[in-house]
Amino acid sequence: MESKKLLQITFGSFIKLISIVFFCLGVLGGIIVFITSIFGGNASVHIGPLEIYGIPAGVVSIFLFPIIFYLVGIVIAILSFLPFSMYLKKIKGIDLKIMVE
Repeated sequence: MESKKLLQITFGSFIKLISIVFFCLGVLGGIIVFITSIFGGNASVHIGPLEIYGIPAGVVSIFLFPIIFYLVGIVIAILSFLPFSMYLKKIKGIDLKIMVE
C-alpha cells in the first residue's frame, strides 16, 4: 500500500466512487431487512399501490434496496461534486492509503 495525496478528482470518477459506496450500503440494508423478515420482524415493501409484507418483502428488498440506493447515490454525487472539489482545494488534498497498478 502506498500513501497518495488526492488533490483533484474528475466528475465521472467521483460519481463512480459514490455510487459504488451507496450500492454497497443498499446491499447491506437489503440483507438487514431480509434477516429481519426471516425472524418475524415487521418488514414491508411498498411499490406504488402494491404492498408486500413478511418474508416476500425481505426477498424483494434484497434486490430493490441496492437499485434505489444506487440511484440516490448518483443524485447525491451530482449535487456534492462541486462542494467536494472546492473543499479539496481549500485543504490542499486528502492523504489516502491505496493500492495502485
